[in-house]
Amino acid sequence: MEQGKNMIKVEYRHGLIKDFEKRVLAEGRCGAFLPMSFVAAGGKEMAYCDCSGYRPLGDIEFKNSREIVFFLEKCVLALIDSCGYLIDTRRMDLNAETVFFSVCTNEVKFTYVPGEAPAEKVLDVLKKLLERLENCLHSKEMQNYVRAVMTHIESFNGSLFDVLNCIGELKRELFACGWETR
Repeated sequence: MEQGKNMIKVEYRHGLIKDFEKRVLAEGRCGAFLPMSFVAAGGKEMAYCDCSGYRPLGDIEFKNSREIVFFLEKCVLALIDSCGYLIDTRRMDLNAETVFFSVCTNEVKFTYVPGEAPAEKVLDVLKKLLERLENCLHSKEMQNYVRAVMTHIESFNGSLFDVLNCIGELKRELFACGWETR
C-alpha cells in the first residue's frame, strides 16, 4: 500500500475483489468506505482511494477515553453499514493504514483491503483491530475500555448490534463518571 497526501494506492491479486464489490466501492454507494477507483494491468489490479479530509488511524492520537469509545462506536457503525451492501467484511484487514478518521466530521471510513482467507465472522475482524488498537494506546484507562469491548466479543456469541449496545453502556459509564475530564 502506497500513501500520498490525499490518495492511497493498493495493489491486489487479480480476482481478489469481486466485480459487484468493485462496483459498490467505485460508485460510493456504501458510506463506510473511502471513494475508490480500480485499474487492471498486467495481471494485477490496483485501487486508488481518495482519503481527502481523513487521517489514517496510525496518525490519530486519542486524548481521552471518551474519544476512544466514540471511535469504537463509529467503527462498529461503519461495519454494520458495510454489511448492508454485501461487502464481505470477514475478508477485510482493518489496521492503522486501512481505517481512517475525520476529525472534522467524526466519521470512520475504511479502505477495502481483503485478505486471502476470510475470518470466521466479522467480529473476529473487529477483535483483531481492537487488539492492534489496544497495543497502540498509552493510557491504561483507554486500554481498559478497548479490552472491555474485546471481552464482550469473546464472552458472547453476539452480533455487531450487541457490540454496539456494549459500547453504549461504556458511554453511559463515561457520562456518569463525568466524561469531560476522562
